[in-house]
Amino acid sequence: MKYASLAATAAAILLLSGCASTVPQYTASDATAITGASATTTSEADPSTPEIPEPIYGNTGAFLCPFTEDGTVAPWVEKGMSASVGGSLGGTVGGYAGQKALEQVPFVGGWLGGMAGKKAGREIAIAAAGGWDNIRETSDLSFTSVSDMATYVMAKHSTHPQFSKVLEATYGIYPEFRDAMVVVMRSR
Repeated sequence: MKYASLAATAAAILLLSGCASTVPQYTASDATAITGASATTTSEADPSTPEIPEPIYGNTGAFLCPFTEDGTVAPWVEKGMSASVGGSLGGTVGGYAGQKALEQVPFVGGWLGGMAGKKAGREIAIAAAGGWDNIRETSDLSFTSVSDMATYVMAKHSTHPQFSKVLEATYGIYPEFRDAMVVVMRSR
């Protein structure tokens, strides 16, 4: 089972680093083939595995889930994916603009430009998703913490066919979600 977990972690790192465009989906038979042992669920294999956080049913939490209660992709994420603006593209465009705007300021200008660019990149992603009003209106699950959202999304939706694209679009709105997903993926 350790080899399947290692392979999944490596795939996640490649995906998050941009070296791979999709996360391979492993089945119980894949785990059996790799390890030679029968597959068990994570909770059966490791009783110390944290429970899946319960979402807030509604859009009142600080972090709006990229999936809906019925397991489909939230409309704001679909809109952001259709516009092809996610965390990397929005951040790249915003970063370039921010650096150009402040490049005349020695030393600190590049750093400030990068920070301004990240903020601009996030604003680009929010606009592509239809703005905060649309994001909130088209969300039916939310969370009080980004780590709870990451744990829930990984546990409930990691086999969704558009999982990697959904993550990328969500990173544009919530840049801190990327770090939370890395922590969750490493803990599996």
